[in-house]
Amino acid sequence: FPVTIGGFRLLGINAPEIHSKNKNEVAKGKLAKEAVENLLNNAKSIAVHSFKPEGQNDKYGRWLARIIITNVHGASLDLSSELIRMGLAVAYDGKGARPEFKDD
Repeated sequence: FPVTIGGFRLLGINAPEIHSKNKNEVAKGKLAKEAVENLLNNAKSIAVHSFKPEGQNDKYGRWLARIIITNVHGASLDLSSELIRMGLAVAYDGKGARPEFKDD
């Protein structure tokens, strides 16, 4: 099924930006996007738990979301945690400055 996540910000993480002046960050952002697409496209099921708590809207008006996928082996995975585990995102609670992605 097609992947469209434009209206959500994954809860609890900061991932590299695809639209950045930093070429390494762009490359990492593309890897993160590809990983999300692969995980969602190969999921047996997907559950989206979304909310928009007062005072936590981002500047683009996106909803915060916790996305749980069930893989073909029946294991449930939190998408945010999986991206952190894969080294494609870092934990971020939405407060303070976002962590920057350093050049390798």
